[in-house]
Amino acid sequence: MDGKERRRWRRHRLRSTAKIKIRERILFSKIQDVSGGGAAFEGLPAFEIGEALEIEMEEFGSVPGSLVRKWDDGFSVAFDLDDDDRNSLQEDMESFMRENDLRKG
Repeated sequence: MDGKERRRWRRHRLRSTAKIKIRERILFSKIQDVSGGGAAFEGLPAFEIGEALEIEMEEFGSVPGSLVRKWDDGFSVAFDLDDDDRNSLQEDMESFMRENDLRKG
């Protein structure tokens, strides 16, 4: 690998907590990073890959998603949005990062 970023959506580091709902269960997890395509979280998920979730973020509202990957101390979800909603969410994230001076130097 050449080390180039190949993701479609620019990821942003965000130190915040999200409320993740699956069926009747609720999990609070720290966000590692977020983009219009999904997010990475700290901790072990209490659900399985492919399960539908609702991710509530104070900064960006509630977003539907599904678990796509687990690792030793975290997990990632893909947001289940159409392209227009993803673009809108990504724009909201870019604005939030800029307005709160949270962009990387």
